Amino acid sequence: MAGSLVAYGAVYNHFRPRAGIADPELAFRMIPLELIFGLLMGFWVYRTFGSRLQDGAHPRLDIQERMLFRLLARKGGKITWKDIQDSTPLSEQDARNLLQKWVAEGRLREVGQQEFVLN
Repeated sequence: MAGSLVAYGAVYNHFRPRAGIADPELAFRMIPLELIFGLLMGFWVYRTFGSRLQDGAHPRLDIQERMLFRLLARKGGKITWKDIQDSTPLSEQDARNLLQKWVAEGRLREVGQQEFVLN
């Protein structure tokens, strides 16, 4: 709608910002063209920025990994389950999945009950 209004204003003033000569009849007759212009502008904005909106809808696992890796670095390479719960906004399931993945990859090893050390 904003694109249509801009087009209406441009036609109304003969594409001159401070023309002083307005033509409301021409602007009224050109409403279908102005609406098409607004739709095209809206489609262009959606195509340009729509992928960013869709990317934001899915959680990025690399952010969670970096968060946990920084916590490991701050704790000297050794963390407990309590450290993860107290120091990160990760849900319990996300943290468990990430720890299991790292143990399976060999990046971490479990040395005690809910205690992990960086390899």
